[in-house]
Amino acid sequence: MKLLKRLLPGIVLILLLFIYFWPIIIGKSYFWEDVIEHYYPYHFFLFKNLRRFTIPLWNPYIFSGMPFLGDVQSQIFYPINWLLAFFSSPGSVFWLLEMKIIFHLLLAGIFFYLFLRELNLSYFSSFFGGVVFTFSGFLITHLIHVTMVNAYIWLPPLFLFLFRWVKRKFLRDLLFAGVVFGLANLASHPQITLHILYTIIFFFIFWLFFWEREKISLRLKKGFIALFLIFGIGFGLAAIQYLPGYEHSKSTLREEMTFEESAEVSLPPSFPLLLLIPKFFGSITGRGTDSVPFWGKEVGYYYWETACYLGVIPLLFALFGIIFWQKKEKRFFIILALLTLLAGLGKYTPFYKFIFRFLPGFDRFRIPARFVGLFTFSMATLAGLGMESFSQADWERVANFWKFLLAFLCLILFFWFLFLLGAFRGLSQFLKVPVVERNINKQFGIFFVFLLIGIVLFLGKKFFGKRKGKDFLFLRAGLSILAIFFTFLDLYFFGKDFNLGPYSSEDYYPQNQNVRFLKNEREREIFRVNARKGRYMILKRNEGMIHGLELLEGYTPLGLADYATFDVPLTKKCDLLNAKYKIRVDELKRKMELVSNPTYLPRFCFFYQYLVEPNRKRILEILSDDNFDHNHILILEKEPSLFNSGREVKFPDSVRNWIKVLRMENDRMELKVYTEEPGLFFLSEVYYPNWRVKVDGQEREIYRADYCLRAVPLDKGEHHLLFYYDTKTLKFGAGLSFLTLIFTLALLFWEKRRRG
Repeated sequence: MKLLKRLLPGIVLILLLFIYFWPIIIGKSYFWEDVIEHYYPYHFFLFKNLRRFTIPLWNPYIFSGMPFLGDVQSQIFYPINWLLAFFSSPGSVFWLLEMKIIFHLLLAGIFFYLFLRELNLSYFSSFFGGVVFTFSGFLITHLIHVTMVNAYIWLPPLFLFLFRWVKRKFLRDLLFAGVVFGLANLASHPQITLHILYTIIFFFIFWLFFWEREKISLRLKKGFIALFLIFGIGFGLAAIQYLPGYEHSKSTLREEMTFEESAEVSLPPSFPLLLLIPKFFGSITGRGTDSVPFWGKEVGYYYWETACYLGVIPLLFALFGIIFWQKKEKRFFIILALLTLLAGLGKYTPFYKFIFRFLPGFDRFRIPARFVGLFTFSMATLAGLGMESFSQADWERVANFWKFLLAFLCLILFFWFLFLLGAFRGLSQFLKVPVVERNINKQFGIFFVFLLIGIVLFLGKKFFGKRKGKDFLFLRAGLSILAIFFTFLDLYFFGKDFNLGPYSSEDYYPQNQNVRFLKNEREREIFRVNARKGRYMILKRNEGMIHGLELLEGYTPLGLADYATFDVPLTKKCDLLNAKYKIRVDELKRKMELVSNPTYLPRFCFFYQYLVEPNRKRILEILSDDNFDHNHILILEKEPSLFNSGREVKFPDSVRNWIKVLRMENDRMELKVYTEEPGLFFLSEVYYPNWRVKVDGQEREIYRADYCLRAVPLDKGEHHLLFYYDTKTLKFGAGLSFLTLIFTLALLFWEKRRRG
């Protein structure tokens, strides 16, 4: 019976998730947007390599080749991915990804429930908070951003161990907190990790000044040791991912940004309205809309980036908890909610400007509205505290709050009446559209119903406030169950359709005629494909990762800067990047087709003419010049050490050479070549510092050629070339992660022995 009581919250949560995501679980609908466009191809490529017991270092299938290891959103070392990979097959990856997303919501609810239990809340209050957190607007609308949710769900267990440490001062609680922070890091969303990091720091600042009664010097010492352990273990465990990621970041466009760029997509000043009526401005789902087409951009916000809805009843309980909960942890969550709300408002308050300027890291990220995640965490906690306080409070205390609710209800009805009379139509063109007006009335009606249910629940306290014994417990449980049921119903109606897209992975990435043709051609020759021109795409941006086709295009926020700024005419770009086939668009007929590119350069060839131009901007100008012969003349940024700048010019037709590919893998290429005269061995491969070459067993330098490609000077004769991806940073990171794990286990063992 005790076991069932412990498992019951998890069982009920699984049931609620089945109800919520039933169309996806049975395959009638599918996750959409970034899930299918970005995360599915990444998981497909990752799982394929992990099944072969290899770590993918280089991704040749997007942007003509870029690091896969360095792109932290690949989640290579996230433990759950390794488990899923070994149970996967090519046809099951998308379904496993969908189940992974839903599983993380299950973890979110269970972790949050356990966290509130650690705060000594009852089963019902803890489960209520877990439901609010799991199905909150922030989590549900960000399921399309897999790494964000994967990182964010580790916040509740982190605070579970922090609060345990505050109570018991056991070393193991800090060690477990560090491990959880490490998992959040490995989930690979640096922006959310940064939010969590500063939340931990704020927790210890609050602990120093409001919790402890010891001398300030002793508190500072304990706090410093605690932070050192949590951050040391957290970042140490993630070093295997973060060090290659940091190395890669130096070659991307993600440099420091202006405040205006960083404050893009702030939480709008209308957020109080969104807290109460989330679809006031319309909605978005995977299949269009379930209210009216979204007008958010017209009024200054983005649907999923600013989703802050928690449900009407949870807001009432959170407000009750703010007023009546007596324990000191309440203050921490109230202040955290206020600070993150101010930060989320971004450009609309000076607080975010302060954060941007004085707190390291925030000048690297956009979208301050994502602080809503921490706001949601705080408010869901306060809602749980509020339900617990409500259960323990007498009717006299609840009666005063109930009177406030009645006054609020009257105020809402008054504004609704004014709206029906057209009093607000002059404020915006948006309010004058008939279909919008009808939607507002409908959404207001939904809000009014749940507000009325909340008021009735609080009124229910009157009927059992003076009862004792089993009757009291039974009625209190009944009200708690009703609150949970109606909260789930409210959040279900809000978000149930958002993640339901129409396309399966097979529909979205079909094995059509073009794909079959290119795959057959690929067996005969190595080449790339230009599949996009403007808004026309004959293949999806990351589709090459699914079918094994190397594309000039791709989709990731962490692309290489050199490639992104390779701004030359498309015809020359296709030639230099070994694009044997390219898209042709008929704008008048709005048709597109795949055609051959007769002037493309092979993947490997020799150049015997070159010029040196150290100015990178000038290189692009030369390559863009119609008179420049890019098929025969190579541009280097410095003089190759093998040649003299005054050497005699040889013409390609007069020099015999041959190239034999011995081995061609994603992160390793082995060739045997011959040239009759000294020349430049050109690779139509994107330049990246981690690539190395051995010529006849000796390390040689790889030169940056034609702005972002590679070349190796070779003397005449036959040579053996081995190109490989240098893994020194990976090995160093793996060593740090391993030592951190050993250190953590050793401390756990030491404490266990010390405590007997």
